[in-house]
Amino acid sequence: SSYTCGSPPATYRRLGDTTGTVFTCDAASPRLQHPLSFIIDDSSTTWWQSINQPADSRELRLNITFSFNKTFIMAGDINIVFNSGRPDQMVLEKSMDNGVTFVPLQFFARNCTNFNNEIISGSTVTADNPTAVICTDHFVETVTTPPAGQKVTFSLDDRFLLFLGPNEINFASFYQALENQMSN
Repeated sequence: SSYTCGSPPATYRRLGDTTGTVFTCDAASPRLQHPLSFIIDDSSTTWWQSINQPADSRELRLNITFSFNKTFIMAGDINIVFNSGRPDQMVLEKSMDNGVTFVPLQFFARNCTNFNNEIISGSTVTADNPTAVICTDHFVETVTTPPAGQKVTFSLDDRFLLFLGPNEINFASFYQALENQMSN
């Protein structure tokens, strides 16, 4: 990624931290590198690090795409953990045609009105509309210098519970809803 910090060597601060520690990233140093492969390495001590937001820019827009070359039926939550503060806004999308087109799963933003054109007014996740695309401000930072390890979660479990009920036993309703969605 051209947005990976370290080539050339550079300094960075954690998102939201304007006065704290300045860190160095250097792609040539095993101790100071933060390559894209660290996004999915299953380690809490490594991470991918983007370049700093340019001083002359209002925002740094990044697109990170994972291609699994397979179709997955997801059965749990998607958790994205940040080594610094969470972004002011982000979109989680999926593609069913090998990355030719993408459709949103959910929007996350400090100000959801930024996505008014992308979200159908009044969209709510319900048993009749389990795949509704919504925006939430639940995962946005509320402090100026947030701690590392903060998550953004896309919860499938909450959507499953609409069908399974509070005791998670109404499987007939769940499977009927899945069948209806697959036939549409």
